[in-house]
Amino acid sequence: MTAVELLAELARGGVAVACDGATLFLRGPRTRLDAALLAECRRRKAELIATATRLPMCCICAASIVERLPASWGGEPCHHACGEVAFGAAKVARRYG
Repeated sequence: MTAVELLAELARGGVAVACDGATLFLRGPRTRLDAALLAECRRRKAELIATATRLPMCCICAASIVERLPASWGGEPCHHACGEVAFGAAKVARRYG
């Protein structure tokens, strides 16, 4: 499995991946990160960071986007789900009809 495939598998499970320098952040439901998947992420941490930093970053959650056709919010790339949440919040705030 390539690093992009591993990032995509994490994303399908609802786990967002973000980096800050040499620190890798995995945000999402703990139930989606079984011991084997977490061990794989730890083992390939440097490769995941290198790959994630080359991918577009979501303007809403700041995690890497591995979707083929990312959505956008305010002209910036975002995950489809993040854009939906932002749009829903904007509708509630009556910024969109």
